[in-house]
Amino acid sequence: MFAGRKNLFVKSAVLLLLFLFFASAAFAAQGGEKSSSPGIPGQKPLSFVSITLVDGGGNVQDAADVPTEPKFKLEFDKNVVNSTIWGINQNCFSLFSENGENIPVSVTKVDDSIDFSQRNNVFVQPSSPLSPGTSYTLKVSPDLKAKNGVSVLGGTTSGQGLNISFKTQGQAISQAVTKPVTQPAAQTTAATQQPASPDSQPALPGEKNAAQANSETAQLQANAGGNEANTGQENKSPGAAAAGQQQVAGNTSGESAASGQTGKPESPAQAGMGLDYTNLLTILTVVLIAGWIVVELFVKKKKRS
Repeated sequence: MFAGRKNLFVKSAVLLLLFLFFASAAFAAQGGEKSSSPGIPGQKPLSFVSITLVDGGGNVQDAADVPTEPKFKLEFDKNVVNSTIWGINQNCFSLFSENGENIPVSVTKVDDSIDFSQRNNVFVQPSSPLSPGTSYTLKVSPDLKAKNGVSVLGGTTSGQGLNISFKTQGQAISQAVTKPVTQPAAQTTAATQQPASPDSQPALPGEKNAAQANSETAQLQANAGGNEANTGQENKSPGAAAAGQQQVAGNTSGESAASGQTGKPESPAQAGMGLDYTNLLTILTVVLIAGWIVVELFVKKKKRS
């Protein structure tokens, strides 16, 4: 009987060990955590749980008083920080302003090998302070993956991922809009109707530009007025005109007399120079003739001898 009890104990221990082994294998296949999500073990869909502020506060979804320097904690129902999937999951978070501007964010985690209780949490923080009184949308890609490598967020969001909207606290900063300065209609019409200058629009052959004709007429009138003024001045001072004429005549006479007195007679030096040239030529001619006679005589004498 004792041997029978011993065999029964051994069999029970073996069955217990087998149960624990299979239970551990199933636990590891599900990503290391228990889940209440329905589905096939190892392929249960990944679900979003909540988003809160790390510094405290309620749910961020649709909140209107989020600080301008927030740090969000997004919680999921499975391990999303394991090193085998973190390279994909880290790029699944993005932040956009109400104008569609992509705001750079820092996506961090607590490694599951250091703190296993943080395996379901992802931390997202804008790289720079947000604008006050402005709406933003935090988007999570449907490609966010669980540690099991099969479950993704798109399985519980109809393949759309997450769009978490919120608004920062404070008063929005109004931006001044610069409007172009418009000219009054009267000035615009006058500028449009202003005739072009004669230089910019040459007239056709045989025709004159109206503005050019007006300008020439005004110039002629001005010249006529100037001539009349000059004539009036001459009529008003006949004595001065006569005096001027006498002065001009006197100057002319003086110049004639001066030119008669100051002609260009040859100076004694110039006269002497001309005389010297004549004498020099005469002497040179005489010498040449004498020399020629001497040479002839010498030649004849030589022939005779």
